[in-house]
Amino acid sequence: YSREARRLMRYRYPVAVVEWLDAVAHDEGDGEPRHKPERQVTVGWLLKRDKHGVSLAFEYGESDNTYRVEQFMPAGMVKSVRIINGKT
Repeated sequence: YSREARRLMRYRYPVAVVEWLDAVAHDEGDGEPRHKPERQVTVGWLLKRDKHGVSLAFEYGESDNTYRVEQFMPAGMVKSVRIINGKT
C-alpha cells in the first residue's frame, strides 16, 4: 500500500463508492415524464451497510473520530458498494 492508503486505513470508517438508483422529480407539464430511476455514483465514508441499506458520511473529523453530513440509500436502490480503502 502507498503511504496515503496506509494513512486512510487508520480511520474508523472505510471510504466507499456506491452505485445506486435515485428517484426522479419533475415539474408538472414538463414534457414527457422521466419514468425510470437515475443512476447515481456517491463516494463517502461507509458508516453502515445492512439489509436496510447503506449510510455514508461526507466529512470525517480525524482528531475526534466523528463524522458529519450523512446520507442513507435504501437497499433496494443500491446496485453496488466498492470499498476503496480500509477494512471491508
